[in-house]
Amino acid sequence: MKSTDRRVQLISVATEIFSDKGFHGTTTKEIATKAGVTEALIFRHFESKDALYRAVIDEYAETSRRPEWHAEIRDCMERNADIELIRTLIAYVIEAYRVYPVMQRLVLLAILEGFHKEADRACHLPKTLQREVIAYFDRRQKDGTVNEINPIAIFQIIFGMSRSYAIGKYVYKLKEMKIPDDEAVENFTQFAVRAVIKSQ
Repeated sequence: MKSTDRRVQLISVATEIFSDKGFHGTTTKEIATKAGVTEALIFRHFESKDALYRAVIDEYAETSRRPEWHAEIRDCMERNADIELIRTLIAYVIEAYRVYPVMQRLVLLAILEGFHKEADRACHLPKTLQREVIAYFDRRQKDGTVNEINPIAIFQIIFGMSRSYAIGKYVYKLKEMKIPDDEAVENFTQFAVRAVIKSQ
C-alpha cells in the first residue's frame, strides 16, 4: 500500500476507535490491530498518539466544512433575511450531524476529555462565523427587528435545539426521534422565529 493510502487508512481506523472510546480509552495497539498493521508502522506515519489524534481532527476539519453554506449564511445576514438565516442555520446543524455522526461523537468526547482547541477546530460552524451571527442579531436588535434577548442566547436557541435533536437522532440513535429532518427544520424555525423576531 502506498504511504499516502496507508496514512488515509490509519486515520480512518483511528477515527472509528477514537469516536467510540475517546482519546484516553484508545491505544495505538488497538488501532494497529484493527488496521491490520504493526504498531511500529503507525509511528512511521505519526510521531505519537497525540499526532494521530490531531491528524484525525484536521482531516475532518478539512473535509467537512461547507464553504457554500457559510457563504449562504453570510448572504442571509447581508440581506437582513432573518427567517431565512434561522432556517439555514438549523438545517446546517442537522445536516452536519446526519452526514458526519462518527466525527460529531468524536468531537463530543474531545470536549469531555479537555481537547477544547481540537474540538473548536473540528466544529462545523467556525467560531468566527458564530461571532458574526451573534453580532448580526445584536445589530438587528438595535434595528428594532429582534426581541430583547441576549444575542448569545438567541444563537443558543437556534443552534442548541437543532444540535440537541441531531445528537439524539444521529449520535445517540434514539428510537423516539422519528420526526423527519425537513419537518424538524420547519418546526424549529417556526419556534425560533416566534421567540426571536418581533411581530410586525
